[in-house]
Amino acid sequence: MDLKVTNNIDNNIFSTHVTVDAFGTEQLSEDEEKELVSNFPVKLAYRNLKFTKNIKINGTVPEITDEHVSDNTVNSGSEEKDPGNTENEIGVSATSIEPDTSTTAHIVTVSLPPLSNKEFLINEGFDAYYKIDCAKISPSVLDENVITTKEIAAQTYCLIFAQVVCDAVREIMSELRKKAPAFEGEVIVSV
Repeated sequence: MDLKVTNNIDNNIFSTHVTVDAFGTEQLSEDEEKELVSNFPVKLAYRNLKFTKNIKINGTVPEITDEHVSDNTVNSGSEEKDPGNTENEIGVSATSIEPDTSTTAHIVTVSLPPLSNKEFLINEGFDAYYKIDCAKISPSVLDENVITTKEIAAQTYCLIFAQVVCDAVREIMSELRKKAPAFEGEVIVSV
């Protein structure tokens, strides 16, 4: 299965759609995978997902990173909750990782604002959608190093949403493909 992520900006509203682009894998044809999701209907539920990722800036573009936030904390404009983690109201913590070189890579942990508990059937009509209005993003979300503008915050939220949804669908489909993919069909037995 291939998913398509479509990002859009319209009148300061950033949006992301995650839809099914094509069915099929190296092991299953398009029709076989469609039949599999028809025989074993599965849903993606937001309540089962954690919309939190570590973010760094690559040039001017936010990107998800596997690098971990270190114990060297940079103040993000709010009071420290504990010495190893500085969080503001919306769940952004700013931390600085200092590699051996003279440059410093800034990484923040970003969590999306709470989402309504939606469920989506994974089939041809799958469309997980997220949108955020820049004007409604609190200035307390911003920091000096990574999330410096409301537009970067909105872009980051859309990036996290798309990544988490794609990862969840990948995991769901991986489990689904293990369920009797070769059971159906006719077999001729000579007696």
